[in-house]
Amino acid sequence: MSETPNIPANIEPTYDISKTLGNRCPHCGQDFSEEGLNIAVFLYGVFFLVGKEHGYAGITCPTCLNTICHHDSLENILRAKEILTGPIHLGDSEFDPNLRYFSSAEASPKNIPLIGDFHITYLWHRMNGNEPPSLSDRISVYLENNSHLEEDCLCSCFLDEKDPAGTLCYVWWFKENEIEKLLKIENDKGIKIFPRYYHRCTLIEDVDRFCLNYGLFNKSLDDLKNIAKANLDKLEKYAVYHGIDFDELLDENQDIMNPGMIENIQTDYQIRNDTAILNLPGDFLNILLADPNPWDFEGQIDRLCKGFWKTKNPFTTANLPLSLNNFGSHKFKKMAESEWLQQAKSDILPEFTKSHVQTYLMQNYAYFIREYVEIIKDKSFSYADFWSLKEKYLKELHRLLQKQAQLQSENRFYRDDAYWIVSFNDDEKRYGDLKGLSYIHHLIKNIGMKISYFELNDLFNTEPPKSEDEIAQGSDEDLSEGYEFGQKRQRLIDYEGLQKIRNAKNIIKKMMDDAESNGDREKYLRMKDEYLKVDKATGSYFFKGGGIRSFDDPIDAKRAKDKIDRDIKYALNKIETNDEKAFNHFKKSIRKEEGTISYDPDKMIDWYTG
Repeated sequence: MSETPNIPANIEPTYDISKTLGNRCPHCGQDFSEEGLNIAVFLYGVFFLVGKEHGYAGITCPTCLNTICHHDSLENILRAKEILTGPIHLGDSEFDPNLRYFSSAEASPKNIPLIGDFHITYLWHRMNGNEPPSLSDRISVYLENNSHLEEDCLCSCFLDEKDPAGTLCYVWWFKENEIEKLLKIENDKGIKIFPRYYHRCTLIEDVDRFCLNYGLFNKSLDDLKNIAKANLDKLEKYAVYHGIDFDELLDENQDIMNPGMIENIQTDYQIRNDTAILNLPGDFLNILLADPNPWDFEGQIDRLCKGFWKTKNPFTTANLPLSLNNFGSHKFKKMAESEWLQQAKSDILPEFTKSHVQTYLMQNYAYFIREYVEIIKDKSFSYADFWSLKEKYLKELHRLLQKQAQLQSENRFYRDDAYWIVSFNDDEKRYGDLKGLSYIHHLIKNIGMKISYFELNDLFNTEPPKSEDEIAQGSDEDLSEGYEFGQKRQRLIDYEGLQKIRNAKNIIKKMMDDAESNGDREKYLRMKDEYLKVDKATGSYFFKGGGIRSFDDPIDAKRAKDKIDRDIKYALNKIETNDEKAFNHFKKSIRKEEGTISYDPDKMIDWYTG
């Protein structure tokens, strides 16, 4: 096959990682030091493909996120794994990464439709703790029955003494002549094809177990049952062709897996899971509240690593360090600390048994599993992806708690579907969709603020503009009430325009003062008259949203004001029929002044407004 991109340089017979696994990415030219390479494996993992005499090793470049791969002798690939397994050095600290194979509960080739035509064989294995069989035993037995795999393929997992991380895993065997094509697909499509080894993280193992127990195990058994059925059908055809009694063949080979065996496992699992499901909310919440340290180690370097461990692709925008000694940590400090999580934990745990918390956890765990299964398929999957996902669900739960706490307030005024809920001193009433309640709600949300009728009309009035005939018919209306709402139709004036008016006032005022000082009575009166005109014009403007507005048509102004007042009065009448105390409070607290209206109670009242 043609040359595969290195990891990026040829392995040399030395224990220096920077030389063993290369020092430059062939895609972006990123230089790797020993620590840089350890950081890459820490963030995105490393894969190994092992044959009888040679193998491959690959990582994700932290800078360009491309998969880079190296082909070398089995001896050198084994040496690379031993070096990466630890202990590793970052800055002046030493860590045991406990590098483990981790394929995740959904990582089988059949779950990647794009590679369905490739010749990939895989073995499904569920970890049983110290109970036999171990994965190594399973692989050994599997290879005895499929001896061609050792000759023709490369395995994604070393046959060593350490069991993989996680609860369920898949071991893959690749045809060597297809590796380069699969590598290209991984880079072009962003799909993680080659199962990785990762620095062991107990939280990720907990998540993997959670996904398996509460959603994926039955699915995996269904898949296994379909495979067993297909294999039995194939075996039966073989027996018929060669004149062998199929039932006798099954009796003589009790270890042949059949769909009935798997159905029995499913039944037993379902019986156990009926009780285990009671633990689901607690298991889910433990995952959402967890905030472990990398390698379970406390120290300055560990806190720094925790910061970029939880940052999505941290070195696509920051330089990959040659060493963590004297590396600026300010960029990642806030992410590492997660102060808000401690507050969320103290708020949520006392409320855990409440129905709204339990309901949220039960209604959302399946969505969490589904999203996690998707993100882990990405070739640049890292702890930061998981952190972002769990933060999303935790923040939603925290917002729910805050809302519930606010709902427990004695005073509530909020929209619930097509109804308004008004509770004054914990006496809750429900009202229909009244425009006046929308106005009052807006006033309460802006307690103490004088809001112009124009603004309320702007926010809530959706009626079409009146025709010229309608305006003409109303031209003889009495404008004495509400005339202060404005003397002009809305007109915007920017700050510069207003400043010019103010400057003119200052000039006239100075001329007026000078005339008075000089005893020029006639000029003084003339300047005073001009000043009053400009002052009156300036007073007709008021601020709104950074601009200044006024009105051109007093008829429209009065109509808008009258309509708002009528709507509010009608809403208050509805409240009066249900809650006289609430009515008296609003009647006293809603104030009108010079074209504005406000909710300004005598004493501060806390309202939940939705």
